[in-house]
Amino acid sequence: MVKISFIGDIGLNDDYIDLQKSQTDPFRYIMPYLSDSDLVVGNLECVLKGDQGENYLKRPRIYTNVETLRYVNRINLGLATMATNHVYDHLEKGFQNTVDFLGKNQISYIGAGLDKNSARRPYIFKDKDISVCILNYITPDTNPSLPKEAKVILNNFHLKNCLSDLLQYQDCDYRVVIMHWGGRFEGGMYPDFYQLDLAKKIIGYGADLIIGHHTHTLQPYEKYKGKYIFYSLGNFCFSDIKFEGKIRRMSSLRERESIIVSVDFEKNKFSVKMIPFRNKNLILKYRKQVRLKLLFRKGCFMFLKFKPFWKIYRFSFFNVRPLMVQLFRKDADRSLVTRIKDYISGSKRK
Repeated sequence: MVKISFIGDIGLNDDYIDLQKSQTDPFRYIMPYLSDSDLVVGNLECVLKGDQGENYLKRPRIYTNVETLRYVNRINLGLATMATNHVYDHLEKGFQNTVDFLGKNQISYIGAGLDKNSARRPYIFKDKDISVCILNYITPDTNPSLPKEAKVILNNFHLKNCLSDLLQYQDCDYRVVIMHWGGRFEGGMYPDFYQLDLAKKIIGYGADLIIGHHTHTLQPYEKYKGKYIFYSLGNFCFSDIKFEGKIRRMSSLRERESIIVSVDFEKNKFSVKMIPFRNKNLILKYRKQVRLKLLFRKGCFMFLKFKPFWKIYRFSFFNVRPLMVQLFRKDADRSLVTRIKDYISGSKRK
């Protein structure tokens, strides 16, 4: 048996940089749940800076420094998925600096590269006579915003390519597909409707497990043909993004709750365990209440599989939630009236 643990978005940005300077370990309480894993797989959302500038097509842009990125060694990270919409935030040099760091720390990566072949290659984990193929894709609705001249290539999702990859590696005992998807519902508690059908097709093509990222929220999971689909694990660790004099808040409760998906792979079967936790003041701690929330969300999700109910959720997400955010957010620079006016003008532009 081999144990592989999957974690959500790793954003060691801004306040984590300050935390590292104070020599605080934000992962000391969560490490017991990762230390016995044969492999830890995480979605790396932050890159190191380069000396070529930044990708001004992307807003906001995220970065960290070498000292703070060393936190990934504390969580025993062995594989970084990099098919994300922030991989080119600091251009080719930022990407290269990041993968150089990963290489020096014996951490593999997939999902992006300097050519199509390296971007598309999977990671094959072999141990104890068990092989697990891990594939990583990104969908265009996550808005990676790479310029045409970009030298970094992302492994963009195409259904036929996914089918081809799954067939090519069918000799592996298991195939895991990690998706960066669901861009329209970033911040949402439930996946986009297209993801439901797409996930079933991926399972039908031979995937044994789907792990999703991008929304920064913990979304429901389901089983299909005995296989697990996790639509989004949410943030493993993320700080508020300080960008161009503004702050993109990542500190709401929905953005601070997540799970570790720990999978025991045996030769002819696998089992899944979910470890719930919460990020409080950048420190990660086990919280069983998060599991109860996830189960409740999973129950509601049963109704949202029907298009009429999902349309109600979509209306609420795009119309009601933005208004509630403006009403209750703390914003010293803009009055309530100004925020409501901005909301109305934004709705009209839609």
